[in-house]
Amino acid sequence: MADLNLALGSLLGLLLLPWLGAFLCRRGDVLSPVLLFTACVFIGYVLPLPAYLAGIDPVTSSWTNVYGDFERSLERALWVTIVGVLGFYVGYAATRDLMPGTRMATIGRLPRWRDNNLVLVGFLYTVGGLALFSVGVALIGGPTALLLGLSSRVSAFAGLNYLFSAINLLLVVSLVWWARALSEQRLPNVAFWLYTVCAVALAALQGSKAILFVFTFAMILVYHLLARRVSVAKLALLLAIFVPILSIYTIYVREYVVWGELRSLEATDSSLMLLWLLVTKEFAGNFVQLQALTLIVDRVPDVLDFQNGRTLLSMLTIAVPSGLYPDKYLTAPGVFTLSIEPDRWVREGTTLPPGLIGEMYMNFGWTGVFIGLVGFGAAFGWIRRIVKQRGRDPVVVTLYALAVAMMAHYVRGELVSPTVLLLIFALPTLVMLRVVVVRQRRSRVGETAIGGAVEGAIS
Repeated sequence: MADLNLALGSLLGLLLLPWLGAFLCRRGDVLSPVLLFTACVFIGYVLPLPAYLAGIDPVTSSWTNVYGDFERSLERALWVTIVGVLGFYVGYAATRDLMPGTRMATIGRLPRWRDNNLVLVGFLYTVGGLALFSVGVALIGGPTALLLGLSSRVSAFAGLNYLFSAINLLLVVSLVWWARALSEQRLPNVAFWLYTVCAVALAALQGSKAILFVFTFAMILVYHLLARRVSVAKLALLLAIFVPILSIYTIYVREYVVWGELRSLEATDSSLMLLWLLVTKEFAGNFVQLQALTLIVDRVPDVLDFQNGRTLLSMLTIAVPSGLYPDKYLTAPGVFTLSIEPDRWVREGTTLPPGLIGEMYMNFGWTGVFIGLVGFGAAFGWIRRIVKQRGRDPVVVTLYALAVAMMAHYVRGELVSPTVLLLIFALPTLVMLRVVVVRQRRSRVGETAIGGAVEGAIS
């Protein structure tokens, strides 16, 4: 049976291989949604297989796992993954390549900005974000309580998420400022970099690496579309710098701030070796979608009933504080974790994300996986098509960048929480852009100089 699972893992790898090959091709767009989806699936479902079979993966060593039939469940999980991947490709192709439409491109002038409005909205966002965040810090007991609570944000920030999330308005200002400069074919001045460093430092006090990742990736995508295409080599260099920084931040928040030492890593004389162990541990601990899906197909529906959309309904109640509505719908990670290790949820507030494919299976089984991933792929194919049609429109490009920056969190997490995070960024960004960007009339054209440039950058 182990040989069969390895064969299925190889089949999944072969299914992903043509897209990964395009990732390495100079003519391919290394930041397109389809390639990012493929890379996330490969990292989350193919790479963990050998360690999982050997029983040395993070889920096996850290979570209570009692399988009815491990080998059979792993085989089904691999087949479910293949069905989901095919569904995404079908949906993406249907809207990205087959949907008829007329190209729309900006002719002549670059986008114009209302500088006075930009300064005014930026000031209001900054003051409002700092004020609300400060109120939240005061309510939980001050800066010391904030730092000590970063390792358990669920309990520390309970009922106050709106106040703490307000600090992300500073990141929105930086993102719009960045898009403004790049849309005018220049790099921003020193004031922008000083403001952005401060905004990132304050946002880091939320203890969420997801927020920092989405912001940074969105900035890269805006640069990729409005300034200069990011090559494979440049992307690899950025990852080599950013991933260790994010790993250091994560372990600092979780362990060093709380205990004053690193307990999950053994001391070593080599700083480079310590950094390598830290990065690989953090990386392996975040991409455990194959293990999670195996647990899901093993338990659903024998132990845990099909949810029939209940985890998706949490989108309607997630904005309501638990203190006001204790019985609100749980997200998929909450439902999944309570079914496998409820004490972990109560004691630590820790959840094991099922992955988007896992959530679709939890709710609707095989059919839900295929239809759900078709819809997911169609959504990204549609927004990809829009950004091609709208040329250098900074509103479209910026919102597209935020959506695509969420890809990894959708694939490795679930549907509801990443969507909420996307809305936290996208709604104030849209409001600000609508106020500060002068909308230009667009003409239906077959190809223009600008339209052709954008087509080449994202094809």
